[in-house]
Amino acid sequence: MMKSAPEVVLESMEKLSRALGGRDCSAIETAVTEVAAAVDAVRGVGAWRATPELRATLKKALAVAESARMQANVMSDAADRQLEALAALRPGHVAALAYDRNGQQRQAPYKQLS
Repeated sequence: MMKSAPEVVLESMEKLSRALGGRDCSAIETAVTEVAAAVDAVRGVGAWRATPELRATLKKALAVAESARMQANVMSDAADRQLEALAALRPGHVAALAYDRNGQQRQAPYKQLS
């Protein structure tokens, strides 16, 4: 049985979410390409609007996409902090600004690596 375009979108979004969780760069790149192709296919078809089931599948895919977006943001923040910690090892380095829990900017604290 052939899958509908919204089902393909959902599957590709779930694959992307798993790839982000596994932190495998090549799997993430592959999944992003698949998501883009699946989304383009849904845009081209337009028939997904016809049934509530297909709309529900797309809503599920959007929820997975939001989760993947948050995962990507967390990973990006962690990478930024690691890069700043490495840069802090240079003499004369000025720490970058960071945000605290209240959303206020502050100088990022860095521990001296031994």
